Amino acid sequence: MGYTAPNRIKGKGGPRAGAGRPPGDKETGPGYELAMWIDERVDELLASRGWYANDLTSRLGYQKPNILSQWRSGRSRIPIEKLVQLSELFNIELALLLRMWLEQYIGAHQDAPALLGVFDRVVTEEEFEIVKAHRAAKAKGETV
Repeated sequence: MGYTAPNRIKGKGGPRAGAGRPPGDKETGPGYELAMWIDERVDELLASRGWYANDLTSRLGYQKPNILSQWRSGRSRIPIEKLVQLSELFNIELALLLRMWLEQYIGAHQDAPALLGVFDRVVTEEEFEIVKAHRAAKAKGETV
């Protein structure tokens, strides 16, 4: 008898399934927060817009949709130049994406807590409006 290819279910495990990588295997832990975040939210985004994966990836400048599965699994890192578009598409503050993006590059580095701690003080646009109002009131001598 001849060779029989392994039975693979379309969409399960990706191109590396059956080659020593369990189907659906995803990287997790330090350095993969952004990948996990994308994986948790991308299906909801696609469904809410009536898009397929290739609709999203073409809007991000990619010709093939496989980059999305690579981001979701943590096998490929999201380039920093894609963060603004992703923040607009997902309607999330850029600072939050930037923090997760930075975390994917520094991961378990010894200075990671200090570097990522800077983002704990980053505020959203709405929070910044409150800060500006507080500063304006203080500048006028008002009790805050």
